Amino acid sequence: MIKCLIAADGSIKNVEVLKGIGSGCDEEALRIVNLMPKWQPALKNGKPVSLYYNFPISFKPIGEVHIIRASRNPEKTIVAGSSSTDSLINNSDIFYHVEEFPEFPGGMKQLVKFIGKTLRYPAFARRNRIQGKVISDFVITEDGSVSDIKVSQGIDSDLDEEALRVIRLMPKWNPGKRDGQPVRVHYTFPIMFKL
Repeated sequence: MIKCLIAADGSIKNVEVLKGIGSGCDEEALRIVNLMPKWQPALKNGKPVSLYYNFPISFKPIGEVHIIRASRNPEKTIVAGSSSTDSLINNSDIFYHVEEFPEFPGGMKQLVKFIGKTLRYPAFARRNRIQGKVISDFVITEDGSVSDIKVSQGIDSDLDEEALRVIRLMPKWNPGKRDGQPVRVHYTFPIMFKL
């Protein structure tokens, strides 16, 4: 169950998990909500107002996913070949849904700590007060390495490059698993730059 504030301008704020299930699903639910476009705000006496909203997000295993074509925008990724009967895993397959999601060593707290220690706000962006969220996509491989790093939604070339630099410096993760075997897992990760 997710709780968020739909602001008077339709933006989504204060997103939090009210009731989670773990195994990476809570983080994925937060990621999905944070990628949503602006909503139509609630109206009171004909004027837009802020309103807290609760809603469930369900996760159901769909089996193996073969990527046909991926776009820069995660919402427009085309997938096909979902089949729960496939038992063979090809080493080049990239999974979006697995039983065990990859985890940064030490969990989310350590990941936030790592970002805080490693991130350097680019001087040009700081001087010009450029802020915002850089969303990056990458793959956590079978051995936990971070690969195929790219910016899927950027805000400024300096900030985009800094986000990529930080991700490249990440240590190996605990890999995601499907049927008990480590597999390559797609991961989308936002880094917020705020002055």
